[in-house]
Amino acid sequence: SDIMITDEMRAYKNIIKYKIDKFDILFENGDIESIEPGMINHLYIEKDFDVLFFPLINVAMAMKDTVYERINQESETVQFRMKIVKNIYDKDFKFLKYELFCNQLFRCFMDKTRVIKDNEQKKDKEKTENESDSANYRGNTRNFYLFTEDVIKCKKILNLSVESADITDLVLYLIGECGINKVLMSKLDNRETVNNLVIPNGNLIETIRYLDNLKGFYKKGLTLFFDTDCLYFIDKNAKCTSWRPNEVKTTHIHISNQKSGDSELNGMYISKDRKQNHVFANTNRVDMVNTNIVHDQLKGNQLVVIDSKSNNVTDITGESTQIGDPNKHILSTKSQNSFTISNIQTTLQENECMCDISFLGVDIDIFTPNKEIILTYEDPEFNKKYSGNYRVTKIISAFKKDAEELVGEIQVSLKRQK
Repeated sequence: SDIMITDEMRAYKNIIKYKIDKFDILFENGDIESIEPGMINHLYIEKDFDVLFFPLINVAMAMKDTVYERINQESETVQFRMKIVKNIYDKDFKFLKYELFCNQLFRCFMDKTRVIKDNEQKKDKEKTENESDSANYRGNTRNFYLFTEDVIKCKKILNLSVESADITDLVLYLIGECGINKVLMSKLDNRETVNNLVIPNGNLIETIRYLDNLKGFYKKGLTLFFDTDCLYFIDKNAKCTSWRPNEVKTTHIHISNQKSGDSELNGMYISKDRKQNHVFANTNRVDMVNTNIVHDQLKGNQLVVIDSKSNNVTDITGESTQIGDPNKHILSTKSQNSFTISNIQTTLQENECMCDISFLGVDIDIFTPNKEIILTYEDPEFNKKYSGNYRVTKIISAFKKDAEELVGEIQVSLKRQK
C-alpha cells in the first residue's frame, strides 16, 4: 500500500543542508559591511502559525566591536540582507543542486546599549581586530533578531466605513492599503456582502481580527501569518486550499518502529509526479498529546454559545469524562456568526490529537501552513489510532554549523483534523 516506505524512497531520498551565501549589513549612508558566512555560528527560525503573526529569526555571528556599535547606534535604519541557499545531496551525500531559500532585506530589533570600554582598551581592541586575522574577533558573538518589512507595514492605522463591499474584496483592499502585495489566500467560506459597517481605527492585524470576530471568514478559522515570502491568509484546513504554481501540496510523514531498518532514515523524497513530499521519522522522535483532557477538567468541557442577536443557544461538549460536575462556560457572540461555533468545534477536536516530531536533513518549506500533512505509522495499532490528516501549527528550526554549511534540526507541531 502507499503507506509503506518503498525501495525507491530509500534509494532516491535527498538530504538538504543550508548555506548562508551572503550576509550584508547596509547602513543608511550607503556603507556596506559584509560578514563572511563562516562567521555566522547559528540561525534559528520559529514560526508559530496559531499564536504569532510573524516568523522569529535569530542569527548569531562573530563581528568586530566597531561594527556592532554602529549597528547599535543606527538600529532604526540599518538593514540586513541575508541570502540563504539550500544545498541538495543524494543519500550518499553527493551534491546534486542548490535552490534559493531566501534572499531579502531584514530589519533588526535592538535595545540601544552602549558598549562601554575605556579609550585605551578600545584602541587596543580595534588594533587587534583590524590586523586582518579574523581569529581575533571570532569569539565576539553577537545576537540579532531579524524581521521583515511587513512588521512595519502592518502598523499603519486603518480607518474606514464601508457602504457596501464583498468581504473578500474588503480584506484584499485592507492588505493592499498597507502595501503588502504577495498574498496566498484561500477562498473565503463567508460570501456575504458587508453593508454600512464602520470599522474602528486599528492596524492591519487588529482590523482583520475585528472583521473575523464580527463576520467570520472560514468555517475552520483563519491562519494569518506574514511569512518571509508571502502573507498567508488561509483557512485552518488540514487539506491544501491554496497553493503556489507547481507547489507540492502534500507532505506524507512515515513513522517507522524503533526496531525497523527504516528507523534511521533522515532526509526526504519527492514523488516523481510531484504530488507528495515524503519524510521519515520513528516512534522515538514523536510525541503525542491530548491537551483536551487536562483542559476539560480545569477549564470545563461544556461550552454554551449564546447569540446576542437571535438568542440562539448552542451547546458544545468535549469528549472527555468529567470528575464531579462539569464546568460550564458561557460565550456570547456579537452578531449572527455561525463561523464562531464551527471554529470552536474545530479547535476542540484538534486538541485531542497533537503531535510533535523532529526531523533532520529536510527542506523547511515542506511544512508551510497551507500544506496537507498525512501521517502514517508502521505499527498497525498506532496507525489505526493516530494516522490521518494533520495541519502544521508551529515549526522550530535550529540550524547548526557543519563546516561551511548549516544543518537544520526541525521540530514540527501538528494537530489532527477529523
